[in-house]
Amino acid sequence: REERAFRNLQLVEQPNGDFAHTIARQLYFSVYQHLLYERLAAGDGEFAGLAAKAVKEVAYHRDHAEQWVLRLGDGTAESHERMQSGLEALWRFTGEMFQPIEGL
Repeated sequence: REERAFRNLQLVEQPNGDFAHTIARQLYFSVYQHLLYERLAAGDGEFAGLAAKAVKEVAYHRDHAEQWVLRLGDGTAESHERMQSGLEALWRFTGEMFQPIEGL
């Protein structure tokens, strides 16, 4: 494929900066992936077997991000504020994950 044929979610293209923002991005994306792979694994399509294996790996990433969100959110006032800021800043990119892709 040509370079322009590759597509990413804007969420995953957000830069690493503040750790809380990185964790918020990881949480949103890993929850999305987990839901997607569970759905694919439950079907009988050609990706069901692969998706079933991926569910376990993505669950690890989701759990890791969840634990950091809780740790930062329940930590100091500063860590709570930074975690909240990260979640709010990246929320606007989550809708794209659930939009149909033209041509697929």
